Amino acid sequence: MRKKITGLLLVLFIVIAASVFTQATRPAPTGSACNQDHFVEFIGHFMSRRTGALTEPAGQEPVPQFPQPLYVTAKETGETITESESMLYHEQAARASLDDSRYVMALHGTVYTRFETEITPISHNITSDTATITVNELTRLFFPDRDWYTAWSVEREFIFTRTSQGWTLVAHGLLGSGKLPPPNDPSFVPREDMIKASQVSII
Repeated sequence: MRKKITGLLLVLFIVIAASVFTQATRPAPTGSACNQDHFVEFIGHFMSRRTGALTEPAGQEPVPQFPQPLYVTAKETGETITESESMLYHEQAARASLDDSRYVMALHGTVYTRFETEITPISHNITSDTATITVNELTRLFFPDRDWYTAWSVEREFIFTRTSQGWTLVAHGLLGSGKLPPPNDPSFVPREDMIKASQVSII
């Protein structure tokens, strides 16, 4: 009987030792190569693409353009940050609306020829499958041939999900209720309605 118990204890010891060895030699899960700086870089490109719709380079006619997908790549591993197909579709609609806004502003003699955007990180929460990045956007829109500008500062939140290639932007929005949206947030009002509204305001 004692031999059986000793044998069982020996087998149990071998099983435990093997388990410990396996856990010790198993590679640790790899974390994301993308850090807060990579996400902030992507957000900067994202917001610049939007705000650029409001500018008309001096001496040039504005040419409406559909946004192309954005990519930021972590050089260490090639991991990418991009936007989902539905997000790109949303931004294409946003671009069309901002093109309309620029058109109506030009009717009133308001033209911007360049802009500056600064993205400052406020907080971030990056897990194995989700990244939430909160930033402050400070943007200046400059009038032609002057140093005068209009500016705004707002907080924005961006949410990314993990994919096999890296990260994908799936949602974003303004933070803080009761505030008027800045000029680079589209109103999605049809151009005809905007023109009618501007004509009424002129009268």
